[in-house]
Amino acid sequence: MTKFFVTILTMISMATFGQQFECLDSTNKFEHFKPPVDFRFKVFTNSTIPSEQSRLTLEIIPEERVKYDYLIDGIRLNLTNWSDSTIRTKVSFLDIILICQVSNDDEEWFNIESSLPESYCSYGIEYFEITLNKGDFLKLKAPCYKGQKKVNMRYELRLKDIIVYSNEIESYINSELLN
Repeated sequence: MTKFFVTILTMISMATFGQQFECLDSTNKFEHFKPPVDFRFKVFTNSTIPSEQSRLTLEIIPEERVKYDYLIDGIRLNLTNWSDSTIRTKVSFLDIILICQVSNDDEEWFNIESSLPESYCSYGIEYFEITLNKGDFLKLKAPCYKGQKKVNMRYELRLKDIIVYSNEIESYINSELLN
């Protein structure tokens, strides 16, 4: 029996060894199964604070690829506090929702992802304190996409009662996601 399990585990590791991470090329709406921020997070400080910025911004960093999860490539986003006020809040992973949106031919934005279900692991939720001073930022991550259809893409971040939209980028998705 033990030899059987060792053989199965060896076959699984051989099947996945050396595979590359990939962006999603799915015809179905992606359903998140993990939060967009690692709750052992570190707040970073931006030493160059542009004087024209006076708010909370969400910036897509398209050139910075990260691992979203097992075999799923991700994209980096930075949530930066440019305001003169310190943002201090206590959150759980259910309070941070990051959803990818694309615009259709009528330039209307719609979600191509769905968030973690509210009933997701409601037992034993742990809360974390986030403190963002002026110029501080959090690194977030989301799955990236690929496909044949060129679209304008952005992300919507909901942090409790705060909603922030990212900058827009041109990207590619599977055209079935537009239906």
